[in-house]
Amino acid sequence: MGLWLRGAVWQFRTHLPADLQAVLGRTHINRSLRTSSHPDAIRAGHDPIPAGSRGRGCRASRCHGSAS
Repeated sequence: MGLWLRGAVWQFRTHLPADLQAVLGRTHINRSLRTSSHPDAIRAGHDPIPAGSRGRGCRASRCHGSAS
């Protein structure tokens, strides 16, 4: 898990799966965890992207050729 401080706020960086790399044009994503607490950042880092937005729409509509 890639955690680092940017100023006083913890950030998260993770590798994207190959199918999403092609669609998004990047190999990693960075997200603010919106906390200055290291223990909170560790907990949030295990699930930095809300479950409903984990690329399912991208994979369904773009990566497999379905129309959106």
